Amino acid sequence: MEDGSTILLIEDDPDINTIVRLALEATGYRVVVGTSMVQALALLTAAPIALILAAPLRRPGTGESAERWAGLEQIREHAPAIPIVIFTAANADDFAGYRARGFSDLLLKPFSIDQLINIVRRNLRQPLHQILG
Repeated sequence: MEDGSTILLIEDDPDINTIVRLALEATGYRVVVGTSMVQALALLTAAPIALILAAPLRRPGTGESAERWAGLEQIREHAPAIPIVIFTAANADDFAGYRARGFSDLLLKPFSIDQLINIVRRNLRQPLHQILG
């Protein structure tokens, strides 16, 4: 079992939220879920967050790469010391520069539960400067 660290999951798909939350909670983490940018930013100030799994939320009808980055960068600006794993079904090429932009990792959907747990463990164990190094 893990140490009970709190993970903020930013995702608007309720099925994915349930799967990820249950898998992480079964491993010993606490999970809070933000389904919108407003909700996610509020959760960042409500309790100490150890890791953020952030899907690139976007407004309906948009799909451009710049739009996908906008919300993620807003989260990063509000939580510069917290490791942020981009959590997406988008093309990996759209997020090729994630480390240069200050994000710690990339988890592509579809994913296995083992991949999810491993990426969370890896990013919680390493200080941010080692992840970005």
